[in-house]
Amino acid sequence: MSVSRSDLNNPSEPKVRHFPISQELNRIQYGRVTKYIFIEQLPIGFGGQISGRLLALKLALALDRKAVFSSHADPPYLQTFEPQYSNAPTNMDWSAVDLFDPLLQQEAAFLRFNYLTAVNAWIRLRIELRIGSTVNLSNDTASIVTQMLRARSSRGCACCRQPSRWSMPRKSG
Repeated sequence: MSVSRSDLNNPSEPKVRHFPISQELNRIQYGRVTKYIFIEQLPIGFGGQISGRLLALKLALALDRKAVFSSHADPPYLQTFEPQYSNAPTNMDWSAVDLFDPLLQQEAAFLRFNYLTAVNAWIRLRIELRIGSTVNLSNDTASIVTQMLRARSSRGCACCRQPSRWSMPRKSG
């Protein structure tokens, strides 16, 4: 639903109450809570670091859990932002905590979030639902990469059809 400026000036239209997201996020991130999600940061480009932090804070809102980042810095970069949380456990072995699974209802007080693991869990489920069979994406990754390279070397570059500089030996037989 979009709202125009004229809609805002029309008193006969019902008022839409907006939830104060920033207040709720401050309550979760800086107040005392009982549930936490540890964010494993990926050493990626700076834009990816910012996007990852935004995703983590949205996840905190969605789950009503304090997002605790693995570092105040943005590896491989130095610290750019003020810390986004306080009142979090500091002497904990987060590696021993269960991974967050977006497909499960998890009640544990402490969870770990790894973006790639969470996305792969969702992808695996969608593939299994589509084909009606279980899959093991960890084992199939090599065959997917091989197929990508083989397709590229046989057709050349996808955008200009120039011969590829990469070549993949063909299986005989």
